[in-house]
Amino acid sequence: MQDSYGLLNASLALSSADNDWSLSGWIRNAFDERYLSQANVKPGAAPSRAGSLGAPRMYGATLTYRF
Repeated sequence: MQDSYGLLNASLALSSADNDWSLSGWIRNAFDERYLSQANVKPGAAPSRAGSLGAPRMYGATLTYRF
């Protein structure tokens, strides 16, 4: 079990008046929330647990040029 959590993703984009180019900035998991994205529990005499953490905070920019 894990506590409830929330993720904040956002982006902002600018483009030229003639749409020749656009620039966008983005962020994923803005508050760097730690959470399990996958968990496996194998019952038995010696139960084992394995899982994967969700992606950490990521951010970047994308520049697009149309010609």
